[in-house]
Amino acid sequence: MPIVLLAEDEPDIVKLVTYILRREGFSLLTATTGGEAIALARRGEVDVILLDIMLPELDGYGVCAALREDPLTRHLPVVVMSARAQAREVKRGLEAGAVSYITKPFEPAQLTEQIRAALAAGAVRKAQGGAGDDRHR
Repeated sequence: MPIVLLAEDEPDIVKLVTYILRREGFSLLTATTGGEAIALARRGEVDVILLDIMLPELDGYGVCAALREDPLTRHLPVVVMSARAQAREVKRGLEAGAVSYITKPFEPAQLTEQIRAALAAGAVRKAQGGAGDDRHR
């Protein structure tokens, strides 16, 4: 069962996403701050990260940049989830290292489709670069 790290500080969004993804067979870990998201990602238990941009402590762009710099996490696919729908924000998220960008509000099917696509992209990234193969499970 794939493990999704949900980095989101809004309790209602956490409940909704948890419900949707568990119903689709995913396991979840949750973080409410950018620092907590990085720490959980570094534990090596995560397969994909669903990352809000507006997080306390360190925003999603900073989290994404930190994950890309760390050999333990650089292979992890990141899906940005944000209410910021402007083209410059989407571009910024993708340039920070996200594999996709979902705007809130979203359809449940769109969310699960993006998570599955990110998992596939992460498998390709890991196979091509080998980064992160030293994770402990």
